[in-house]
Amino acid sequence: KRSLLSSFWLPLAGSVMDISAVIAAAEGAFLLRFWGPINDLYPAVMIPTRGDYVWFGLVLGLTYVVIGWSYHHYATEVSVPLDREIARILRGAIFAMGLVMAAIFFYREFSYSRLTFLLTLALMIPLLVVARAVYQRMRRSLFKRGIGVLRIAVWGSGKEAVRLWMNLKDQKSRGFVLVGALGPAPSADW
Repeated sequence: KRSLLSSFWLPLAGSVMDISAVIAAAEGAFLLRFWGPINDLYPAVMIPTRGDYVWFGLVLGLTYVVIGWSYHHYATEVSVPLDREIARILRGAIFAMGLVMAAIFFYREFSYSRLTFLLTLALMIPLLVVARAVYQRMRRSLFKRGIGVLRIAVWGSGKEAVRLWMNLKDQKSRGFVLVGALGPAPSADW
């Protein structure tokens, strides 16, 4: 059974890191668009308040996290390499941005800039990749200390059992600790 740290606090930390990355992307896009060199090229008619884009980043971050939870992006039982996480991040970021843009289209109180939305998306993806890399490193270090690892046993014998035994023998950093076998041990090194 997983500990409370790995089943609740670790996914919550990943969610907070992702929301923070999205808010930072919205803030960076706001500053680039309205106070950076882009405003010299395409002057803004009206500059919205910074607080509007903080709220936009928060809503976008929460939407991204809800989408991530729906396809088990924060599941601690699943160990996905970072290169495959990039595709999940890209898909979730584009889907979340589309949902938030559709909602803002109907909510006319917020004066939005499409260029700022595109800049937010462009900044959001690398920041989310960095947040995911930090999350994976944090999770791996906890697993190496034995916090939140799953205790597993191999059942059976034969070529596949030996291959599984050898793959799982030293996988504590991935969240597993091999405790033995049900029946005869598939490998002589137990």
